Amino acid sequence: MAASVSSEAGTSAVRLRIGDWRVDSTRNELARGTESVRLEPKVIEVLVRLAAKPGEVVSREELLAAVWPGVVVGDDALTQAIIKLRKAFGDDAHKPTYIETISKRGYRLIALVEDRAAKATVGAPQRAWRPVALICAGAVAAGALTFLVLAYLGKVSPAPWPIAAEKGPRGLVLPTVAVLPLANLSGDPKREYFSDGVTEDVINALGRFPGLRVMSRNAVQKYKDKPAAPQAIGADLRVRYIVQGSVREADGRIRVAVEIAEAENGALLGSATREGASTEVFDIQDRIVRSIAGKLHVQVGALERQRVSGKPAESLEAYDLLLRARALITRNSRSNNREARALLARAAQLAPDYADIYTAMGSAEFQRATDGWIEDAAASTRRAEDLAKRALASPDTRAHVRAHSLLSSIYSHEERHEEALAHSQRAIDLNPSDATALYWRGSASLWLGRIDEAIRFLETARRIEPAPSAGQLLNLAIAYYITSRFADSIVEADSVIATVPHNPYAHAMRAAALAGLGNMQEARRTADKVRSIDPLFNPDNFASRFADRQYTAKVREGLRQAGL
Repeated sequence: MAASVSSEAGTSAVRLRIGDWRVDSTRNELARGTESVRLEPKVIEVLVRLAAKPGEVVSREELLAAVWPGVVVGDDALTQAIIKLRKAFGDDAHKPTYIETISKRGYRLIALVEDRAAKATVGAPQRAWRPVALICAGAVAAGALTFLVLAYLGKVSPAPWPIAAEKGPRGLVLPTVAVLPLANLSGDPKREYFSDGVTEDVINALGRFPGLRVMSRNAVQKYKDKPAAPQAIGADLRVRYIVQGSVREADGRIRVAVEIAEAENGALLGSATREGASTEVFDIQDRIVRSIAGKLHVQVGALERQRVSGKPAESLEAYDLLLRARALITRNSRSNNREARALLARAAQLAPDYADIYTAMGSAEFQRATDGWIEDAAASTRRAEDLAKRALASPDTRAHVRAHSLLSSIYSHEERHEEALAHSQRAIDLNPSDATALYWRGSASLWLGRIDEAIRFLETARRIEPAPSAGQLLNLAIAYYITSRFADSIVEADSVIATVPHNPYAHAMRAAALAGLGNMQEARRTADKVRSIDPLFNPDNFASRFADRQYTAKVREGLRQAGL
């Protein structure tokens, strides 16, 4: 049985009957007789995922990965979604008739499921079914529902950022590549950071080739230690090629092995294995990158080859310390930040000319300045700026991408948008696949009032990095709002809310966009949510970074219409 799928505006819709209730994903609504309940898009998607396997246990891990792909969210997000569904259905968790909790496993939809288009019933209550059909098979399998949101005009708004392959010079379609996390075959789980670090460096090195688009490390991290068919990965990440392999350390030697497959059919295009002394890790990485690029028929000029092949350091121990520090910085806590800075200080003693160390030091300094972990934040920010400039003074150009991106983030924070734009563009020139640089480039363009340009860069970054920060998502939501793409603005605001439920600015942006769509009742409810999160919320402080005040005025007018 196929699910009911409408072709309205080229998007998919799900219309089911579950028990006594009608489910309409185009309206994010449950209805029964004259009674109706509106729910958040993520809550509806959880229900659709359960309805795709009626009577079967769907694990928490599967639901989290499907509804929040590439995003790190706590179990509480899923628990809250189930609570809201039960409340809407009037269901009892102890004596369920709709959703049953299976201890330590997941959830099961036990009510009758009827596809309203096919007029067929799936399953029967309180028994296990074989999956007769997949509800909304295409959209569910590919994760397409993840970024859909109610347009509040009777349609579903698709993910606004481009899915199709980007085109490069002369109109050639740029191949998109996913380098999956390289497996750690050292036998020591504590060495995971090393294989992760090698993966990240291979991604960054491969991304410097202008003929490729390479998915970010965060985008592929969900496939770490979770084998999946190339076709499934390709559909999920929307890539043409998949690289996977392993890193093995033993007896002072390192071995990196990779395979390249075509995502559409899983056909193996080639493999590459490089082995050498541990001190040769950088040469091994370089040879791996060249092999992959060659298999993909990428024409690499002499400048790009030279750019990728420079050795960053002779000391493997310094490299090891750097990888450990980077891993700690991403965990974003005061204690991790302190430990990372200590590791980087040791690395700098071992390899004083290793430019990447100073960029990492700068990132750690800027992190504790912006997170309030140091009394003199301005002095810490200046240290971060000086460290980034020290990295740029190095002849090792592979370190320059991160250094330019760091300077762009610093200058954007200080509202020095022209300087932020210049540094982010330089980073993009060095690595066209660097999602961080693309985001800062788009953000700088946004605040300078170059809105169409901002959207182009932010959407490209969104394509490469499906799990960006809340602040970066919010910038894209603002850019869409300015161009009156209100439904698309809601998509990005909801993405923020899914990861940071109590972010008042995301709810405020959502309220303004709802008002723009004319849905004043929902806009007022969302405005009430803003006040409950932040009773002192001041709309005059929102979107105040625009160089052109007309854009600030437009956002504030939307907030006023919503009741803020």
